[in-house]
Amino acid sequence: MKDAVDWLSWGIVGFGFILVGASVCARLMEKARTQPGIDRLRYRISTLLIFALGVVAIGRKLPRLLGAPFPVVMICDVVSFVPILAIFALGVIAARPKGT
Repeated sequence: MKDAVDWLSWGIVGFGFILVGASVCARLMEKARTQPGIDRLRYRISTLLIFALGVVAIGRKLPRLLGAPFPVVMICDVVSFVPILAIFALGVIAARPKGT
């Protein structure tokens, strides 16, 4: 059972690296080709959210998989909770009606 959990945890870490790489590539592409009609702020927020999800996935699983001491794992869990709060706050801000 532990092997299956470790395998799944490594998969989550790999997915986190893919999300971080995709957001960096999207940001570089957006910087390279700027069109006046694109809502750039919304595009930047979406790439930032993808980046934050990748950082959370890496920060939550990687220290435990690498055999870090328990205090280090707990500190990484607490620190990775901050981007989750930022994602939630940006979602609430984006969902509110315009003009309020």
